[in-house]
Amino acid sequence: MAVVLWKIDERLVHGQVVTSFGKFFGADEFMVVNDEIAFDDEQIGLMELAVPPGADLGVVTCKEFARIVAENDFYGKKTIVVFRYLDDVMKVVELGVKIPVLNCAGLFQRKDRPDAVKYNNNLFVNEDDKKKFRQLDDSGIKLVYQLTYAMQETALSAQFKY
Repeated sequence: MAVVLWKIDERLVHGQVVTSFGKFFGADEFMVVNDEIAFDDEQIGLMELAVPPGADLGVVTCKEFARIVAENDFYGKKTIVVFRYLDDVMKVVELGVKIPVLNCAGLFQRKDRPDAVKYNNNLFVNEDDKKKFRQLDDSGIKLVYQLTYAMQETALSAQFKY
């Protein structure tokens, strides 16, 4: 198993993830990590429609994901991991998951984050998010912004200061 992409994207598994990153990396597994979505059959059903034929979809809680990583219990050989929220990333890191590079192109305005500032169409961040990004950066995780594979990857710190 090899995780070929670690990504935060509140839209979860959708066209850009599948057709851009999935196709480029030849992903044969898409793993979604979020404590609520793991139990939402409707959302899981919608994501199953987006996953290409021959690829697996796993939708798990943060705790289950930490176990999967620890035991190297992935189904695929080239896995794309999608976290719904930044908080999901924080939870799995606290559980011991090592993330080398995290793509952060997919944080949006939400009712529970009315103070989030728009840095571009796919990146809305508030001060609490900035603190969390700083923690992740300080822990050695390379934070990047890349909406699709065709776009140039840039440091997240080029989008805003954290």
